[in-house]
Amino acid sequence: MSEIYIYKYLFQNGKKILSAWMLFTVRGSVKSIQFIDSTLYAVTVFNQQLILEKCRLEEGHEDSEGFTTHLDRRVKFILGQGASTITMPYSVGYNENIEVYTTDGLSLPCTANGTTVTLLSPLVEPTTVYVGLSYDMKYTFSSQIFKGKTESGTSPSNAAKLMIRNGSLSYDKTSYFKVKVTPIERDTYENEFVPDVVGSSVIGSLKLESGMFRFPVFTKSDDVEITIENNTPLPSNFQSAEFESFVHPRSNRYG
Repeated sequence: MSEIYIYKYLFQNGKKILSAWMLFTVRGSVKSIQFIDSTLYAVTVFNQQLILEKCRLEEGHEDSEGFTTHLDRRVKFILGQGASTITMPYSVGYNENIEVYTTDGLSLPCTANGTTVTLLSPLVEPTTVYVGLSYDMKYTFSSQIFKGKTESGTSPSNAAKLMIRNGSLSYDKTSYFKVKVTPIERDTYENEFVPDVVGSSVIGSLKLESGMFRFPVFTKSDDVEITIENNTPLPSNFQSAEFESFVHPRSNRYG
């Protein structure tokens, strides 16, 4: 395994308002990386194969289907009726989790051996599929900090107890994600978002929704880890997040 760290930042009116590190864990060994515009190119060694990979990092990139199927080393194939095998341009390791998805988000069960991927059921009609290795997406929120008022605005303060009641995520064109809340010395509990509703979902189409997702926290801000995870190739896009909290001040600022 190799790790690539990427630093993202956003300036507005001459001030840095957003900064974050992203970690990409790459299967195999990374020999060289290079950015060309917003596309990251990497030369890697995977299962004794030398591979040139590219990763688009621009905001809002979508495939022609209106969303992106997120798979590592993804390859697109157009298969005919009755097809049951796919020949990959690289060899898949024994313990690698290869997945096949149609362009409307349907997962096709399969097995892999070397460069051959075998579908458990032959296709009943011509189908376009994406084939690749699954991976987990994970985002961890920074600890929420109480900021007290000052003459020129606000600044962090330790003069109050901050209890997070719940959180809300604004999502767009999203099919799946889950929020994990892990308080110190307590079990993790999960809140899962799935847009499928009995009686309204259409078979053979991927349902994408936009809206707000609310989840409970009910613990101190510095005693909890809150993460968003997506272990499927289905899209999850987030616009913003906000937290509703109780603030119990122990004293007031003066002077």
